[in-house]
Amino acid sequence: MHLVGSTRIGKTSLVNAVYNLNAGRKDCLRIKISMAECTDATDFWYSFLQEIQRELSRLDAWNDAFEKSRKEIPDPFNADDAGWYKKFRLPFQDILRRIRELKFKVVLTVDDFDYVVQRFQQNAYYYQLLASIYSEPQYPVSGVLITRRRLHLLEAECPHISTFHGRFDERPLRVFSARDMEKFYEQLLYCNIEISDAGKETLEYCTGRMPGLCCLFGQRMTVDRDENDTTVVRYDADDIKNIFRRCLPQIDRHYEDLIRNLKRDSYLEFIFYLSVDSKLPNLTGRDIENMKQMGILVADDTKRDAVYYAFSKDFMTYFKSKPLNLPVWETITACEKRLKGIFGRAFPELRRVTYANLIGADAENFKWRIKRLYPEVDLNWNQIIRFGKDLSMRKNPVTILDVLTLPYIINVIINNWDNKFLRYFGGDRVWIEKLKLIRDVRNPAAHAQLECIDKEELANCLQYCEDIIRMGY
Repeated sequence: MHLVGSTRIGKTSLVNAVYNLNAGRKDCLRIKISMAECTDATDFWYSFLQEIQRELSRLDAWNDAFEKSRKEIPDPFNADDAGWYKKFRLPFQDILRRIRELKFKVVLTVDDFDYVVQRFQQNAYYYQLLASIYSEPQYPVSGVLITRRRLHLLEAECPHISTFHGRFDERPLRVFSARDMEKFYEQLLYCNIEISDAGKETLEYCTGRMPGLCCLFGQRMTVDRDENDTTVVRYDADDIKNIFRRCLPQIDRHYEDLIRNLKRDSYLEFIFYLSVDSKLPNLTGRDIENMKQMGILVADDTKRDAVYYAFSKDFMTYFKSKPLNLPVWETITACEKRLKGIFGRAFPELRRVTYANLIGADAENFKWRIKRLYPEVDLNWNQIIRFGKDLSMRKNPVTILDVLTLPYIINVIINNWDNKFLRYFGGDRVWIEKLKLIRDVRNPAAHAQLECIDKEELANCLQYCEDIIRMGY
């Protein structure tokens, strides 16, 4: 089996649970090796050999025949000695065949198999031997390869990985389903912890239903309560927010790991475009499927159309605030900041009214005041409050201007060009078409169609963004 999923999705924990359930079996050699912890191919094969010897000794099955084959294998004093593998292979295969003759099974899990290219490099014989051990009937070996990426994506780095195609049943491990979350909440109830509906919504926003983060929240809730207190503790949305803020160091470290993996896998720029509501560049249906299978891309099941985010909605909020080493990042974000600055000058109250004002007791008066002052600004209050709620997890205070999207701002600028904004652009009406291009490149509606951005459009968009950054006002 090939188990694929994102970092901390629970791949290794799942395998460990299966091993523990079968701990009492006397016919199984349970072996786990992390490819990331091995220094090279020799380290991997020698670790495999040592684990076999340890398991057979545990089962009182290590005998003279095994010992004879073992003595034919020299200790790998020099990991770069290609001759060691030649002396290792045949005696090792003999050991595996004898294991089969004794009716034992070897269940081998290779964790962090993504590192196989660095460890095995371009030596085809290593890949072929491991693939044969897993698949050929003369060897009593079955088990799991654990990776973040799908095997055919690893093949781009090393074509010899193609030897694994068709030999492993791929099983993606994704975030908790709605049914899984109900079981999670049931487990919390056993610990006398109850979460309100609003609390559940907030928790799932923060965690994206990722098992590792759900467990982090659950652990914090159970640690906080007195184990001798049998009364039920109820957590509402604000209580979950407090836990979220206390867990921010661990959560942000996890996000940094995810970002490093996105960069390593060449998906970082794609997620950038997704985070700023752009058209998606150079994207195919296969790209989408790969990222879904690896747990990177998640469809928002509350939407009718296919609207995607990466990992969790809070991750997207974090990602948007994170400076990235991308050629277009500074240009687009600086342009957005400049246009919001212009917009704030034209409508200064939008820089003063906050999300807290819009959900407080006097919310309707604040809305009425904005509508009276700026009748040309037709705000979608439900959207403003929803976006404000998301951003308030990480920023305080959050103003109306903070959550306005760039396409919305550009539409208002164009519709009020003559009476409010012409002076900021030197009176040049050519800017209307330039702003339309910037808006269209970043049109959120493009998510549903997953269109590809035209390279010429992008180049022009970036040039116009640079011109806006250099404007004085």
